[in-house]
Amino acid sequence: MSWKFATDNLIFSSPSVTDLENDGFMEILCGSDDNYLYCLDYLGKEIWSYKTDNMIFSSPLIADINNDDLSEIIICSTDNFVYSLSLTGVSQSGDNPWYCFRGSILHTGWMDSDNDFIDDLTESYLSDPDYPLTNNIFPSFDLSNKNSIIVVTLVSITLIYILRTKRKRKRFV
Repeated sequence: MSWKFATDNLIFSSPSVTDLENDGFMEILCGSDDNYLYCLDYLGKEIWSYKTDNMIFSSPLIADINNDDLSEIIICSTDNFVYSLSLTGVSQSGDNPWYCFRGSILHTGWMDSDNDFIDDLTESYLSDPDYPLTNNIFPSFDLSNKNSIIVVTLVSITLIYILRTKRKRKRFV
């Protein structure tokens, strides 16, 4: 074990990992049911904490929501509030490879190593030369647009799920 960090109570949220300060080192953010959001350095030492009025069960979401090159931290608390925390004393945030629950918006459990909001597993499907979208089977999608990639990815995951479900049914018949 490299290190461990104890809170005053249970931790139910999964951590998010990001380079908040653009210093090349990742910070770990995790909520606890002691009402705190904890920010730890890569060595497991507490950098700062933020207290809400009740427990934090949700995982922190880290994103630049106002396009200022600084990540904001979004948390939800059981006090019925959503909190948006801004960074101070930092001019730019760095990489954001694990910015929400299970790593990315698609919750595949894979990180997004190039910070384009598509996790590495899904990108491997999209970059596969045998993947239908790279062979212009669906030419109406513009793969240079992130929104199109997200839509295409969601459609692809749905199709993969349907195909796998059909296979499972065939196996048990």
